[in-house]
Amino acid sequence: MRRLPLTLAVAISLVLASGCGVVRASTTERTSQEMLLITTAAERAVKRFDLASLDGERVFLDVSAVPAQDRGYVVDAVEQHLEEAGAIQVDAPGRAGVILEVRSGTLASDERRFGFEIPLPPLPTKLKKTIQRTRRLVGSDSDDDGEDPLASELILGFFFDKQAGWAKLQGFAWRPKTGEYLGDFEGWGYARVGWFGESILPEKTLKETAESYGE
Repeated sequence: MRRLPLTLAVAISLVLASGCGVVRASTTERTSQEMLLITTAAERAVKRFDLASLDGERVFLDVSAVPAQDRGYVVDAVEQHLEEAGAIQVDAPGRAGVILEVRSGTLASDERRFGFEIPLPPLPTKLKKTIQRTRRLVGSDSDDDGEDPLASELILGFFFDKQAGWAKLQGFAWRPKTGEYLGDFEGWGYARVGWFGESILPEKTLKETAESYGE
């Protein structure tokens, strides 16, 4: 019978003896990472709007078609982009020479995983009994379904996760007094964390970013 290397056997013993745990990822509706992914994607989408034609125009921004949950950030991003383009923003349609309507095709995040599993050779009987005794001591001698995990085949798994934020924003401009259509705008934004990299943090290390904010 093939024997497991000592280090691997010890690692398996610790995992099986520890049982299951629950990690609370967030105390808010969305995690900070999800919020960063969505807002970063939205900001990148807005920057793709070509608003140069609105330079000097009195513009009213209509974002009623953007979902309320992320509307505030999108409004601020578009308003900043209008300022950079030289537009004059007004707070009422009646005062505007141009109305810019913005809508979202998506403002969301998704998660993907890939990996592989390797079947492990059976544990030696002596080690199996030691693990079972340890699990009983910590009150975790079976899975939630009542079955002993050591009675089934052991599988070692390696998995890689990726979380991405997507934004698709569109807009069009028109003159309320004449109904003249001035053109449309579209921007796509994308941000990710995982699968061997990320694209949401500033161009410095995570430690430097935390230290700069006093963490």
